[in-house]
Amino acid sequence: MAENAAKKSFEAGAKTAREALEKGAATTEQAAREAEHSFSSAGEGLRDFNAKLMSFGQANTVANLNFFAELARAKGPTEAFELWSRHAQEQMQRFTEQSQELGTLGQRIASTSGEPLRRSFDQTLRRVS
Repeated sequence: MAENAAKKSFEAGAKTAREALEKGAATTEQAAREAEHSFSSAGEGLRDFNAKLMSFGQANTVANLNFFAELARAKGPTEAFELWSRHAQEQMQRFTEQSQELGTLGQRIASTSGEPLRRSFDQTLRRVS
């Protein structure tokens, strides 16, 4: 009789351990999928960010080349100073706009790439509780 009770107790413990192991494996697989999605999203965001940087670099280069072309045609120091002043103001405005756009894009990347991990963490905490 005692052996039968011990066997049942052992089997119940083994069943509980197996269920816990299966639940842990499922949680780990889900976390891995969420992490993969997060990294994929971050990669896409960084690709967008780099493309935006390249676009800004091209626009700034064209603006500078246009400025130098105008400067080369200036008829005197006064006109050259006026060209330089206007170019400097335009550059500051362009840099301000570009910085704001990059900041917004960076926030979006951080938000979208971190969301799957946050969601997975929340689900894991709910399962554990």
